[in-house]
Amino acid sequence: MMEIVLAFSQSEGIVFLDSRTTAATVSFDVARRLGEQVLSRDIFIDNDPAREQISRAIAAGLAIARRNGAAVLIGHAWSSDLAQLLIDLRDGFAEGGYSLATASQLAQSRAERTIRGMEPEEAAAL
Repeated sequence: MMEIVLAFSQSEGIVFLDSRTTAATVSFDVARRLGEQVLSRDIFIDNDPAREQISRAIAAGLAIARRNGAAVLIGHAWSSDLAQLLIDLRDGFAEGGYSLATASQLAQSRAERTIRGMEPEEAAAL
């Protein structure tokens, strides 16, 4: 089933984001076989819907981003506190040197960094 999903994603230019709701995920193994990039969630930011807990989860995500250059944080559309908190924190993100991006933008950025780190003939083969 994952081969079908990833093949469709690839044909449509869509980046697959694995929310990693199970340790038994197969998306990375299948993606490697298909030569497809898959992104993975680093933090669920609103598992606990309390504003204080969401703030802590966002802070943990920012720490990951500082360390790794980026982090994938997933929240839920039903979380009204999350939406308001993101609005409240928006200016602080920019001041701290952070920006929000779509999964596709993050995947493109990672692909460009990978290609820049390769020999020209390796990059041409991608």
